[in-house]
Amino acid sequence: MPITDSLRSAGITSYRGIACGLNARGIRTARGRTWQVSNVRNLIARGQKEP
Repeated sequence: MPITDSLRSAGITSYRGIACGLNARGIRTARGRTWQVSNVRNLIARGQKEP
């Protein structure tokens, strides 16, 4: 997740902050919607479970 990693390295660590950063960059979810806190939380949780 390079985009979320770049946001985190810029000091944006909250789920809400990451969601706002993704929305500000015009990046949409897989369903074409704006990012919400729950979307970011689920995305990060899935990324941590991968080997």
